[in-house]
Amino acid sequence: MIGLTVLFVSASSMFASETHWTHRIDWEEATLYLEGEREISGHNVSAYTHTSRIMSREAPHAWLDALRSLQIDSVRRINDELSDNPELVTMLVERFDNARSLGSSPSRAIDVVRQTWSIPLHSTITRLFLNHTVPRPLPRPVAWQPRQTYTGLFIDARGTLAVRGSSSTAQTQPVILPRLYDDEMDIVVSAEMVDAAYLSRWGVAGYTTVSNPEMHRDRIGENPLFVAADALFGVIPANIVIPRDTAEILLVHPSNHHILNEGRIVILVDRL
Repeated sequence: MIGLTVLFVSASSMFASETHWTHRIDWEEATLYLEGEREISGHNVSAYTHTSRIMSREAPHAWLDALRSLQIDSVRRINDELSDNPELVTMLVERFDNARSLGSSPSRAIDVVRQTWSIPLHSTITRLFLNHTVPRPLPRPVAWQPRQTYTGLFIDARGTLAVRGSSSTAQTQPVILPRLYDDEMDIVVSAEMVDAAYLSRWGVAGYTTVSNPEMHRDRIGENPLFVAADALFGVIPANIVIPRDTAEILLVHPSNHHILNEGRIVILVDRL
């Protein structure tokens, strides 16, 4: 299911006064869709082409504005990072080169041009907020677990869950870089522990509303480990808490480490 469409004002008042931008995030595809709409000055082909070119020049800045409210993890938004690291503004605008145009079209009255772009989030922005080339080692708990080898992890995080460290409950909120904890609040995996190539491919974990694991075989394989989330954690309820014994299955035996190192995790939620 596609996320909520959000209207926003472009960074430049000139753009906002003439082009209206909307964006929506498809968390299952980890893709941001950007759409612009602008009135045509004139009623001929050259006017349509001129308007389309103006929108294409504005689009990278509209993309930047769309990203500002996006949650990186349970604490940080992209706008927070832009405030701390102004050089990221230029880098994010340049990353719009990765956008795929889905075409433009005039309205029936040929007085408005609409253009749409799709931009994959992980290959475009995830690595901007991480600087590791070699993943941080996974935790190594001192525990015994029978040897069981799995191909991925499928977490059922549907419904309203308790939020650790508070008296509140919440539903799982998708973010770019979620973390996974066990119920003793020891870290199981964070973005720094995931291979950089897999982070750029599909991030730490994927989100879905589809409960059939066969639909996610490319990521979690034919023999995934199934677990129900115990709770959530974080300022934004985005980090998943799983049972300790499940965490040990993943961490004790090296044959299961690839699940965490390669981000072979899918999180099932009620809606996106």
